[in-house]
Amino acid sequence: MPDSKPLEVLRARLQNELAPSRIFRATVWGNPKAMTDSLRELKRDLGNSDGGPPSKDVLQASLQRFAATDEIGTFTELKYVCYGVTVPVGGNKWRVIDREPLFDKLLTLVQLKQAQPKQFRRCYQGLLSGYFGFDRHLPHEGAAPQNWVKLRGFLDKQLRPILLATTHRGVIPEWLPLLDTHRNLLAQDPCRKYADALARGLTDELKVVCAGLGIPSTSWVWEEALMAYVKLICDRRDGAFHRGLPGVLNLVNGRADLKLAETLATKATAMTVERYSRCDDKPEHSDLRDTSLLWIGNPWLKRTAWDAHVNCEPARQMVEGWIKRRLIKDFFELLTHDGGADPRRLNYWLEWEPQITDMWFVLGGDARSNGSEPFVELKKR
Repeated sequence: MPDSKPLEVLRARLQNELAPSRIFRATVWGNPKAMTDSLRELKRDLGNSDGGPPSKDVLQASLQRFAATDEIGTFTELKYVCYGVTVPVGGNKWRVIDREPLFDKLLTLVQLKQAQPKQFRRCYQGLLSGYFGFDRHLPHEGAAPQNWVKLRGFLDKQLRPILLATTHRGVIPEWLPLLDTHRNLLAQDPCRKYADALARGLTDELKVVCAGLGIPSTSWVWEEALMAYVKLICDRRDGAFHRGLPGVLNLVNGRADLKLAETLATKATAMTVERYSRCDDKPEHSDLRDTSLLWIGNPWLKRTAWDAHVNCEPARQMVEGWIKRRLIKDFFELLTHDGGADPRRLNYWLEWEPQITDMWFVLGGDARSNGSEPFVELKKR
């Protein structure tokens, strides 16, 4: 039988607000601040909100006390430490998740709250916030990566018991069933589910999930979802890969609605150019060529970078060949004395492209000062 306490709270609130003394001294109807405050109080009373994380100063103080004493005095402070489990602290930027004994102690203290379902749920929500807020680009001290996986397992294991306990009480916060529907976020491949939609240019599902769960735009979730989309395109057969390639290059080069961090743009470029090199039909792709030059470098001059990021000699040779052939064409189309390309001479040198290891161009004054678009592009190449 549902818990009647929340209904009694709501009934009492309504009776109080409808009292004549309140009505005749009420705030102006439609005042947005009053409406927002009332909604926040109502959600708090019905268990749909716990007020979220504290201010930065309060959070830092709670984390420092926990590290210094290895103890947490009150439930409120325990909740704060849960929210701060992945937050850098002090000048050294240490985190609870970096320190295995401290992290294990926190999980133990949270587990002791299982007999108090509401407090346990609020600690769980704090840990969930820390899980989504974990910065994987920071230098990891100690056991941070392993503890993050341990945290993921804890959240996954406790989700269903928390949902059942909350359902029994009759008051279910909106984020709980949403997380249950998207339980993939607590699995080993958390964002594969969203790759198909992203490949079709649909971002609404991911945006709704992140908004409903309070996942910030800086979270690893967005990066993981976008890289899952890139991997999906690269895993397709040649025809489907070619059709999906423009969308991936738009994402990598910041021409799409969503953006990739620089390190991931380089990784996505490497995945894409390596996959293109395995196609049966792989004509020169100007956008892929320019993207490779931007994020990895000229394979002719920066072989070390290509070995580090791509580690695929056929891909490196493919892009290097595109650049050489383009430069040979530039010479005959732009830099010859008469400005006209002799097809026989051009084709002769194109046949030698695989054996060419170096090229030099000595530009005269007119060529160096020529500001037309073809010459500007030539000098970039």
